Amino acid sequence: MEYLIKTRKYKSVALAGFSLGANLTLKYAGERGKNILPQIKCAVGISAPCDLVSSSVEIHKPKNYIYSKRFLVTLVEKMKMKEKLHSDGITRDYSSIKTLGDFDNAFTAPLNGFRDAMDYWERNSSRRYIANTAIPTLIVNAKDDPILGPGCFPYEEAERNSSLFLEVTEKGGHMGFITFGCNGEFWHETRVAEFAEGCL
Repeated sequence: MEYLIKTRKYKSVALAGFSLGANLTLKYAGERGKNILPQIKCAVGISAPCDLVSSSVEIHKPKNYIYSKRFLVTLVEKMKMKEKLHSDGITRDYSSIKTLGDFDNAFTAPLNGFRDAMDYWERNSSRRYIANTAIPTLIVNAKDDPILGPGCFPYEEAERNSSLFLEVTEKGGHMGFITFGCNGEFWHETRVAEFAEGCL
């Protein structure tokens, strides 16, 4: 953010993250708290797995087999392309990678200085940090999101922090906030723009 603001001369920035990127956006805003760059006016997280441990439990359930398998295949393909960039000592036995948890244990955690997948999930869950959010921050999660566990709905934090707004819709799945008849624009895209415009 410092680099972008310095090089692009942005005076106002609205952050928006989706899915795992939503967790990252919310973690960033919470970690920075009152020390966030003054140009950053607001943040939005859509379909945010605020608790990665809770989300990992959901994503490994049989109901999510097709989604998790497809996601895992893309991750393994990307890892194979990047093999030459990483240090030795990281497993190259892809046959042992059966789940997203296996992938995080074998690659994500060791390549980023974490003990294992659980350590990575626990330390990177935005729910640990969002209570300190100091800029207007919106979280939009759907009750029927198949990969968000109970820990991904930070009701208490939103109730205690006047800068944190949690909107929980009945429907929407994971990134599926479809609105028909709106020229292909998803409802969550409109909601992000409305919230950002209100803050800017």
